[in-house]
Amino acid sequence: MIGRNAPPKLVRKPKKKMRDVTNERIFKEEQKEALTFHKLKHELLGPLFIRLLFNDEFIQVFREQDNDTDLENKDPNPRK
Repeated sequence: MIGRNAPPKLVRKPKKKMRDVTNERIFKEEQKEALTFHKLKHELLGPLFIRLLFNDEFIQVFREQDNDTDLENKDPNPRK
């Protein structure tokens, strides 16, 4: 049968070599490790960052920096 309704030809899949199987396994393990590290990083750094945001000393340092930039931006001779 030739045409659109022709049945697909049966093609045997080549067998995977042992080296390919081990490479895939190693790749999957590396992906898992990377994902767990990424999750761990977010779980640990998230609360630390929030704690830093609400830390009074940390806020004070930012306010001082902000005040310093305000002083630098002000014109020494304001026009009237």
